[in-house]
Amino acid sequence: MLPRTAQAHTPLRTSKSRRTWCGPYAAAVFMRQHYDAAYEVCLCHTLRDKITGMSNKLMKTVMEANGIYMTLHYCRDVGSYARHNPTLAAWLKTRDRKKTYLVNITGHYIVVSGDKTIDNQSGEWHSVRKSKHRRKRVGYAWEIKAPH
Repeated sequence: MLPRTAQAHTPLRTSKSRRTWCGPYAAAVFMRQHYDAAYEVCLCHTLRDKITGMSNKLMKTVMEANGIYMTLHYCRDVGSYARHNPTLAAWLKTRDRKKTYLVNITGHYIVVSGDKTIDNQSGEWHSVRKSKHRRKRVGYAWEIKAPH
């Protein structure tokens, strides 16, 4: 389990020319690296010349290669983001607030740690109550465990 100090790391971008993507940004939070370094790590695990999105399989591969393990906490029901899958607001009520999660909501990755959340769109930690993603459907959620 990552300590609650996971909220202390906000990935910085050193390159002004590149747009940030949610997958490498979430990986940067857990790896405690700059966004550009995490992007390069993610790129090493693909056969493409750039990353414009990440699959769940690629995210798991990148995380495990860096000693960060993901345990599935929630998996969507059959059907692409079916109406009976919980929204982020509903899912937040079911989680353990002392743990850190990587959440895939409608094709977007966010990190939830305690009562705070971060993603590439906000660029900083803020309250889950103020998240603009609260009404998005949760596809997958993983509890994050890092080596001690």
